[in-house]
Amino acid sequence: MLQPTTHGERVPAALFARAAAHYDEKALVTLALAIGHVNFFIPLALIGKPLPGVKASDQWT
Repeated sequence: MLQPTTHGERVPAALFARAAAHYDEKALVTLALAIGHVNFFIPLALIGKPLPGVKASDQWT
């Protein structure tokens, strides 16, 4: 479960500096958006409980 941090800042400056050493600004934004999308859709998938190999239209009828 995703929870707010209790330490005050979401990403420590040292961790951001390590990531910034490998990626430019556009790549960091793209990475953050990709992580955000995953964190949005995984809970939806857990709620819907999709069945592998079964079409979505056949699962929830």
